[in-house]
Amino acid sequence: MDYKACKPEIRERFDELEKKIFNQSSNLRSAPKKEKIEFTQYCWDEAEKLTEILTDNINKKTISVKSGPFVDMWDEFNKEAGFQITK
Repeated sequence: MDYKACKPEIRERFDELEKKIFNQSSNLRSAPKKEKIEFTQYCWDEAEKLTEILTDNINKKTISVKSGPFVDMWDEFNKEAGFQITK
């Protein structure tokens, strides 16, 4: 997988979430402690949701590995371990 190709989308989506959270947080600066705690949990939940979405998107992409000594080595390790790897 080409991480450099995925990185801009990941960064853009998290930048959007961070801006959204920052804009919402301005009202909380003088809020009661309970409200701040709930907002913090909301932030973590939103980040986790986005992480799951992005991870699912990445997992849907086809990952190709070029043949060579590294691939051959792992093919041999998997074979000796009895792992059934589908290509």
